[in-house]
Amino acid sequence: MSDGESLDEADLIAGATSVYRFLRRWSGDPEWAEDMTQETIVKAWQSRGALMHRDRATAWMLTIARRLAIDDSRRRGDRLQLQHDSMDCVCAAVPPPQHDEEIRDEVRRAMTAMDRLPPRQRAVMYLTAVEDLTPREIAEIMDLPAPVVRSNLSVARARMRSMLSNEGSPRS
Repeated sequence: MSDGESLDEADLIAGATSVYRFLRRWSGDPEWAEDMTQETIVKAWQSRGALMHRDRATAWMLTIARRLAIDDSRRRGDRLQLQHDSMDCVCAAVPPPQHDEEIRDEVRRAMTAMDRLPPRQRAVMYLTAVEDLTPREIAEIMDLPAPVVRSNLSVARARMRSMLSNEGSPRS
């Protein structure tokens, strides 16, 4: 790691929350997501010398999680995709606002629209909107060129705007 800083337990804990949400959203299986999150933490700790920038620890851990998840799905002979039925873990990530129910309805509408996107666009949009990652970080996580990520994000945003505007304004 550059500048002499090393990955510590606090970095792992902070990254683990994002890893769990991502894997839970990806698989729809909370137990599997928990197991894979634990494997990710172990792998990250064992490989901590490979992390070049401590401030990118979460994105690095998401990359590890994605690769472990793909390897696990190949061993089991199935194919993973972001699931439509795991919105609760995302809504739980939204801090409780003053108008809790109204905001949760808006989040549900957005997540429903996101669920209708093609898998790659859905993953890029999720990592941007929920995990607050940059296109460069997403490119590393998903093993895609950054221009492809930006293109997918642009198309995903346009599709979501269209879907949400076609629903009309929320009820008051």
